[in-house]
Amino acid sequence: MMNRLNNLRELKGLSLKDAATLFGMHPKRLEKVEKGKVMLSQSELIKFCAVYGTSSDYIFYLTDEPRSVEYQSHDVMIIVKHLLEYRQKHGDAKFEKLLDATLNDDLDRFSKQ
Repeated sequence: MMNRLNNLRELKGLSLKDAATLFGMHPKRLEKVEKGKVMLSQSELIKFCAVYGTSSDYIFYLTDEPRSVEYQSHDVMIIVKHLLEYRQKHGDAKFEKLLDATLNDDLDRFSKQ
């Protein structure tokens, strides 16, 4: 998993520091995540997939197909920006609740297809 996160970050042209800022984490934590020493939370995994344009299946080596998400990179960056602003304004607890609700809605929608 971790080599893929590092490779995806580099493919996007992001430094460790820039990616950490984008994901709202300290660069040392991101480095540990990329090395497999620390696991991502559910909300962090969602952000990584959105920003890197791939699926969690690809990150966790369940597939070798990096399948892009439906969004364009610019759209994803706007979404992440709004999510980070929401987190700053409303705090971590409400932010996690929003992500959980969004993820559950998406899972429900895709399971009905």
